[in-house]
Amino acid sequence: MDFLASLDENTLDRLQKFSAQMSTAMRTFSKLIVSLKKIGTKSSDYALDHDSYSDTEPETLVDWIFSKRCGWKQTHGKDVALWFLGGKYRADRCGNTWFRVGDNVEARSSWQKVPNSQIMTLYETYGDMFDESRELVENAKPSWMKRIRPGKRLRKENIILATQIDMKEFVEIMKERHKALPPLRRIT
Repeated sequence: MDFLASLDENTLDRLQKFSAQMSTAMRTFSKLIVSLKKIGTKSSDYALDHDSYSDTEPETLVDWIFSKRCGWKQTHGKDVALWFLGGKYRADRCGNTWFRVGDNVEARSSWQKVPNSQIMTLYETYGDMFDESRELVENAKPSWMKRIRPGKRLRKENIILATQIDMKEFVEIMKERHKALPPLRRIT
């Protein structure tokens, strides 16, 4: 502490500014670590299992965008959310959310309750993926563009100008999934 007391005011101001910037950087880094822990890979290699994807290998963001499954529509924000959630999450109208851990979607034991704090992290991860999907299309490699038909390439601006859905719509997708599945609690 004696060392800090001996510093002049200009140096203390710089040290205070550095500390504030370092704090912001550490918060951002912390969010990155949490999202990597949830997904398990770096951002450009987001990989998720989906009901519609039958192979043992999960589908990456690049594979999905440059395939027939991505429509390149003006509703790209919702499309990314649907792909990201991939039928693995469900939510009811009371604010409860579950993550699928088993193979049988109809069995209660295949669903694990998710805390509300994880939903916010999930939404932030979706936002990062949405931004990255726009960057991937904007800076697409020629080999990626060859995977899709020429008509879809002309709709490039649909993705670049698309907007991210809000948290309410994000949760609504999970609620729709919940309605489509059998109830978790059965009346006997």
